[in-house]
Amino acid sequence: LKLKNAILAYADLQQTNLFRVDLQKAFLIRTNLKKSSICQANLKMASLFKADIEGAEIVGSNLSNSNLTKANLKNCNCRGSDFEKAILAKANLQGADFLSTFLEETDLRGANLIGVKNLSIEQLHGVKTLFQAKLDPELMEQIKATNPNLLKEPKK
Repeated sequence: LKLKNAILAYADLQQTNLFRVDLQKAFLIRTNLKKSSICQANLKMASLFKADIEGAEIVGSNLSNSNLTKANLKNCNCRGSDFEKAILAKANLQGADFLSTFLEETDLRGANLIGVKNLSIEQLHGVKTLFQAKLDPELMEQIKATNPNLLKEPKK
């Protein structure tokens, strides 16, 4: 299904099957995607500002360059997804599964990463920023010891 550039803002897509859907550059602001299956989907450069994606399956999806500012991804299965250069500022990622998730140059400023599963120090070393992010204490200590610049306010 191709929905490139689709405008689905404020839509209720709870528990929707979006397997392999093409939502590149889609406008999904404040969209309800709770418990949806968004596996192997293309959400490159999509706008998901304040989207509610809690409990969704986002396995193997491309979210590179997407804006997920203040999005709720609590308890999402994000295994194998690509968040390269995505903006996850102030996003709630509590309990999400990030096994093999690509986070290169991802903006995680102010994000809640408490209890994120399978999040490694190696993944975090590639992010753009962790300024004001909430991390589990052991990950926070590792970042402070190995790459404290990630915790500083990024230059504009």
